[in-house]
Amino acid sequence: MVMAKAPGKLYLAGEYAVTLPGQPSIIMAVNRFVTVNLDPRTDALISVTSNLLGHRELSSAELLTVALDDDWRLVLRTLQLIQTYAIENGQPFTGLTVSIDSQLTMAGQKLGLGSSAAVVMALIRAYVALSELPMSHYNNISWVH
Repeated sequence: MVMAKAPGKLYLAGEYAVTLPGQPSIIMAVNRFVTVNLDPRTDALISVTSNLLGHRELSSAELLTVALDDDWRLVLRTLQLIQTYAIENGQPFTGLTVSIDSQLTMAGQKLGLGSSAAVVMALIRAYVALSELPMSHYNNISWVH
């Protein structure tokens, strides 16, 4: 099993300014995280459990054609990119058991702490660590475990 986590972020200034190109903002990481645990499988099943979304299963063959039209779209799109990257780097993409735990909500409500970015980063970092795929020199960022 591999575990990776990414912190939430808090805009100190410029939250809406960054929607325009070239505008500055000041952002800091917070001490609340999205944690992803990945376990490889020998079959083609991708089993994802999220404390916010529930549970979803699909085969790795289905992954690239699955509709991205519900609350799972960000997780599924990230897994699609991971699958494509693995195949492009000569690695077979087998099944995975994925567990996602977010601390970036309170009583089921988003806190505006960047959970989308955090889940994407934690998923990618966990898969790169699991598969030992090449990644830039930033793969040792201190907030990833």
